[in-house]
Amino acid sequence: MNAFNGSSNGAASPAWLKQSVQQFLQGVNWDNQPLEIQNLRRAAARPNQQLSLLLPVNQFFSAFSWDSAAQPMAAPSLPDADASTDAFTLDDFSGLFN
Repeated sequence: MNAFNGSSNGAASPAWLKQSVQQFLQGVNWDNQPLEIQNLRRAAARPNQQLSLLLPVNQFFSAFSWDSAAQPMAAPSLPDADASTDAFTLDDFSGLFN
């Protein structure tokens, strides 16, 4: 028995019923873009997916998500400053101006 209409149809449920909410909402054309632009955006969102350099400029750049925030880069690890290896002192610095 189908929960939506009471029938016991043996047909498989549509694919969108098996998607997560996030997947479903990402597939909605919120910006009313043509199908070609939507496909370009989906391709650009996949990792290691390259866009064709033969695309018109407006289609190439419309494939990028300009609304999302950039991910911060991890801070590089710096070596610990050791006072014994630092030979340049404040006296050496002030001596430069004599």
